[in-house]
Amino acid sequence: MGVKVNAVQLTGCDDADSVGRDASPDSSISWLESRRRKKAVDFARASVELEGFQITEEIEIRAHRFVSGETNLAEFVSSDQSCKVMKE
Repeated sequence: MGVKVNAVQLTGCDDADSVGRDASPDSSISWLESRRRKKAVDFARASVELEGFQITEEIEIRAHRFVSGETNLAEFVSSDQSCKVMKE
């Protein structure tokens, strides 16, 4: 038996006005989903940088595409594309 948690609880967003707004007029994801993705990407970026690595421009572009809804998680993290982080 799993625990059900709604999207507002998952993102820590309690702004009822924000629920259901689109990320952009041509986006396939909601504003709330885009915000959740941005928080996840920002957290991952900070974690990687704290470990002493530098995020490449290619990864930043892929992250932006994920946050905007152009790609899904599987496409964002797929290893078939040559994305590397560089040690500073």
